[in-house]
Amino acid sequence: MERSLLVEQRVVEVAVQRMNGSAGLQGRDLLAVEEPLELRLGYGTAEERRSRSITVTMRTPGSDIELAAGFLFAEGLVQCSGDIEIIQHCGPPAGPLRLRNVLRVELKSAVDVNSTRLERNFLSTSSCGICGKASLKALATLPHGRLPDGFVVSASSIHHLPEKLRQAQTVFDRTGGLHAAALFDRDGRLHDLREDIGRHNAVDKLIGRQFLDGVLKPLGIKPSVVIDIQAHHDYPAKVEIAEEFGHLNRNSPGDQNNDGYDESTGAYQITATGPRVEFTLSPRSGLLVRPVVEIAGLPAGAVTATMDGRWVEKIVRLENGNVLIELPGESAFPVTVAVKVGS
Repeated sequence: MERSLLVEQRVVEVAVQRMNGSAGLQGRDLLAVEEPLELRLGYGTAEERRSRSITVTMRTPGSDIELAAGFLFAEGLVQCSGDIEIIQHCGPPAGPLRLRNVLRVELKSAVDVNSTRLERNFLSTSSCGICGKASLKALATLPHGRLPDGFVVSASSIHHLPEKLRQAQTVFDRTGGLHAAALFDRDGRLHDLREDIGRHNAVDKLIGRQFLDGVLKPLGIKPSVVIDIQAHHDYPAKVEIAEEFGHLNRNSPGDQNNDGYDESTGAYQITATGPRVEFTLSPRSGLLVRPVVEIAGLPAGAVTATMDGRWVEKIVRLENGNVLIELPGESAFPVTVAVKVGS
């Protein structure tokens, strides 16, 4: 098959035979390109750097860096563009089109990666967040959110969006077969558009561009929970958290034992996956004495907390926006703490 590359490797011209009854007519046609893209992720501290292949997706070449950034953001592996050190193609050009189909993403050493979020079947349909997950349980950890109250789009604007999107599809104009995702404002003005053979890829490319430009913020609530045990500093409580609520951060410089406890500050840090976090405090030695929980990154709204099912009354919103919760009493046994924002 004869090919010549057009439009940034997204379209190829091919020789075709059009059939009219039993007669064949030689001609040429334009097709959208579909090629595999392998995404490799590098993460961890300089002393314990890890690298692994996390997914393979079939995509239309072009905007690969945006695709990778949007995928990682939608999967909850990165929170801002500053989490990424570099994204670049690697390996030699391959195949008839001489494309680079491997993309390497290096995260900054301070970024904590939850390994459970990497549990995906390697042949995926990109980051709707559901396709390719290793188990149904993994779906519970997906970040989620809602639009703010008062965001209204008129019916007339919605009805005109498909036509505006279609008019801006340059590759579809050439090939007649390609998905697209577009970014409109509430008044129906088109701000950006991406095309791809995979509909989720088109969305990822669009999201990735906004993410790299610093426009997008995480949809899910990603608070950093600092648990400061005021007494028994030399014998801190042990902290455990279920995967559906979050994970311990193990990459802080002061975490000598890689267990999430920073010996230099005498505190644990937890990254939560939603507006509710639940963890267990277990005394290592002696009593657990009036532990204080400081939570950063929570949105505005009423905060409630319980300890072993009993309501906690001492909850204060600090000037910096953090929430301070003083847990009552002492305990020689494990206690379960649940914190929630909203009803």
